[in-house]
Amino acid sequence: MNRFEDDLRTALMRREPLPGFADRVMARIPERRQTWFSGTWMSAAAAVLISVLGVGSWEYTRARQQRVEAEQAKAKLIQALVVTSSKLQATKAKLLRQTGGLL
Repeated sequence: MNRFEDDLRTALMRREPLPGFADRVMARIPERRQTWFSGTWMSAAAAVLISVLGVGSWEYTRARQQRVEAEQAKAKLIQALVVTSSKLQATKAKLLRQTGGLL
């Protein structure tokens, strides 16, 4: 076990890199290209997305409110027609009684 430990210790010993090592590593790193994901483009895309979501949410809420109001108006109209129909039926029955069935 001692020889293995010595070999391991030797292999893991700290050594100074060869001259120019940092320059060679930096030369191998590709230059960063400006993409539409970076910086200003990303901020602009986020602003547009937030605006679209905000307007879409507002429009959905407005359309939903209009549907609710339309359904309420429809219910009121149906109720008014039912009342009108019953009044007309009552009036017709009264006329028929008064005229002896002759209209």
